Amino acid sequence: LKQFIKRLKEIVDCLPENIPISSGNNTLAAFSFEPALLNDPKISSDDLWEAVINRVLKEHLGWGVEVDMGELSHCGEQGMEGVLQFSQYFVEKCDVSMDLFEGKLTSLLCAAEALSR
Repeated sequence: LKQFIKRLKEIVDCLPENIPISSGNNTLAAFSFEPALLNDPKISSDDLWEAVINRVLKEHLGWGVEVDMGELSHCGEQGMEGVLQFSQYFVEKCDVSMDLFEGKLTSLLCAAEALSR
């Protein structure tokens, strides 16, 4: 696994049991769909980031400072697992740079990691 995806997976796997399971009302539920639906194989991975992925991340997570990321860090497919699956698909299947995801998701990862301590 690529380093960023490995870290994200470890964070998801270590979320404590007292962290709620996300419902469809949680912001992260926006990532609980099949990410292949957003893929356009006709465009490069860089263009895919600009045209699709970055827009989706910004729409649901903002710039990462407007929202309390700790409040968003829920368990389950409509929570952090959905973010993992979304990120993993584009990094591993579409060759989108993991650095782009890491830059965009750092606040969320740090907040989720803090909950695991």
